[in-house]
Amino acid sequence: MALHSWSGPQLPPEMYLKIFRCLTHEEKGSVRSTCRLFKQLIDQPACWRDITVILKGNVVYSPGFWEMLKKRRTCSVLVRKARANHFRKLLWSLPSLSALAIDPISDVGILDLLTEFRNVEKLVLKVDLNTPAKRFIVHHLNHLTHLTVCDLKRHCRENQLLRGVSALTSLRSLTLHCDWGDPAVKLFRFVIFQLPRLKELSVKVNPFYMTLHPDSFSPLTREQCNRIGLPHSCVSQLQLEKLELLDCEDIDLCEESLNQLSSLRCLFVHFTCGERAKHFSIDLDSVLRKLPHLTELRQKRGRLICKALPAHLESLSLNSVLMNPAVLKRLASAELKHLRLDHCTSNIESLNDFPQLFPHLKTLSIRCFHMTGNEFVHLAKLRYLEKLDIVDVSSVPSITRQQLEELIRGFRITMDNRVQIVQHPEPQERAACDCSTH
Repeated sequence: MALHSWSGPQLPPEMYLKIFRCLTHEEKGSVRSTCRLFKQLIDQPACWRDITVILKGNVVYSPGFWEMLKKRRTCSVLVRKARANHFRKLLWSLPSLSALAIDPISDVGILDLLTEFRNVEKLVLKVDLNTPAKRFIVHHLNHLTHLTVCDLKRHCRENQLLRGVSALTSLRSLTLHCDWGDPAVKLFRFVIFQLPRLKELSVKVNPFYMTLHPDSFSPLTREQCNRIGLPHSCVSQLQLEKLELLDCEDIDLCEESLNQLSSLRCLFVHFTCGERAKHFSIDLDSVLRKLPHLTELRQKRGRLICKALPAHLESLSLNSVLMNPAVLKRLASAELKHLRLDHCTSNIESLNDFPQLFPHLKTLSIRCFHMTGNEFVHLAKLRYLEKLDIVDVSSVPSITRQQLEELIRGFRITMDNRVQIVQHPEPQERAACDCSTH
């Protein structure tokens, strides 16, 4: 289709760019095809900052497509089901990539090409093949700052990977969601104490493979290192700020491990799925008291892991956690600013107490929640509220769609239109990878 010259209002390019940055990918594509000016502006790198391009291995992309990505200075790519020859094309076309995700790796030849991406700092590998241990080499990727390895199965020996990861001393974020056996625990302990810049850690603690031992976050002693032929730890104190534990059944950490986690600001505990999760009753109050800098706590499944919130906690997110009125009152906190209750399957009875329990809330998410009209109006007493997420409350029989819209209009008037109300699904809260949805 031929492109025409723009005959509308002549605005400064900076103003057009601000507008275009608010559009979806599809909307940008539609606008781009209307005239030469918009095509030129939409291909500006400023329009695509922090955008990840998804490439499919079964699609043949034209030279013009690759040239367009170059113009946009594409820095982040997710490749789905690609073969090694596709990666050679990607390497040749976009050599300056800084973030690369492969989901899944279905061709062993891809592993040999990873070291050629010399500017990649963030690497995500989802493995779907019988990878020979000798081929899974990462120690040459010492420029990485973020590494995620997901779904590496037990038939791939973990020693090769973990020893390689220990050499990546620039890592700030490490995600290991792999089905390993208990022998990997000591190597895991060795690895995290070889990474001086590590701030974020996410591990899958599948009960059928790897158990979270009390000393899982304690350094190996010199004798233990000598016994398994490893150098002594180069880090004496962990500096972790974010920790995710997926597929937990229990959390029992020794004093040394808790001391090593004292810098944590965010803790996410994801209990294993299944019927047994409903009966988990783990008391982490003593653990939370050992984390003086913790400001964010997230839990998925099971029963609530604490009897009271730490005084310094600012953000609490509960997903599919069993709740009742007594539990809710235990959570009362004058410091809490962000609360999310997502599919919390039980009877909380009433939201009327929220303004008294959480007087300083700025954001409130009550997804898939049973709520009456009077309770909704009562939330207007939250004086500091800035955002209210009420996705799926319209499915409750007590509120029709028309009634909900009327309630929202009244709520906006009461709150002087200063509260953003979200009614459409946003991306679900997730951990470091899709393992959190299993």
